[in-house]
Amino acid sequence: MDLLYKNIDQILKTIDNAKNGIWENSFEQQPPYGFSSIIFLAETHSCIPLYDPENVISKLKDSVKQYPKKLKQSVVQQSLWSAEFTIWQAEKICC
Repeated sequence: MDLLYKNIDQILKTIDNAKNGIWENSFEQQPPYGFSSIIFLAETHSCIPLYDPENVISKLKDSVKQYPKKLKQSVVQQSLWSAEFTIWQAEKICC
C-alpha cells in the first residue's frame, strides 16, 4: 500500500494534456527507466481515496476510464525510437 498525496491541479493538467496527446517522460536514463507523466492517469484510475469530501477523485476517475486515443498515438510515435534502438543493439550483438 502506498499513501500518495497529489496536487489536484497538477493531476487535472496532466489528464487534460493526455487527452490532447501531450505527455512527458522525465529523468529518462535508458528504456524503460524514468518517470512518465501519464502514470498519474493509472494512479487516479486505481486509487482508493481515504478522504474526499468534495468527491473530486470520483470525477477524476470518470475522466480516465477510457485511454485517450490521441495519447495512444502520441506514446506510440514518441516511443518508436526505443524499438528501433533495441533492434539496432540486437543486430550488433547477434550478427
